[in-house]
Amino acid sequence: MGKRLCFRVVTALLILLFLLYAAPRVGEGTGESFYVKSRELREPAYVGTVTLYHIVTCKTYQGSMTAFLTERAEAFNKRNFGVRITVEGMGEKDFWERMSYGRRADMYSFFSGALYEELLQPADFESGEDLRSGLGVTPYAAPGVFRAM
Repeated sequence: MGKRLCFRVVTALLILLFLLYAAPRVGEGTGESFYVKSRELREPAYVGTVTLYHIVTCKTYQGSMTAFLTERAEAFNKRNFGVRITVEGMGEKDFWERMSYGRRADMYSFFSGALYEELLQPADFESGEDLRSGLGVTPYAAPGVFRAM
């Protein structure tokens, strides 16, 4: 019994010493408020407006694709501070008129074959791992909208 009691007393003293030593350090923490740090806004990598021309050449019969893209752009704008995507829907005639005036967009949304390769800049799709298999991907264009019927 004596050894058991001695062991318990020593263990209790060690725990008490640990608590006395650790309590002030735990209270100090890292010196930062978790709540303030979790609500801080990170500096965006890019700040600016990206313009998307949606060229309407065919009907999808699933509603307005321009409205759909605008909806998606607004959701993106809310999640990504500092970056703004604006969607401009237009017919092919209006698009070619803008191009003749030199008003180019940052991105284009169009049906396959609506734009010539010379009007597009090559993009690096990095082996296409992020894209669905079986899609026709070139350095100049990738399928962009998948809608459920």
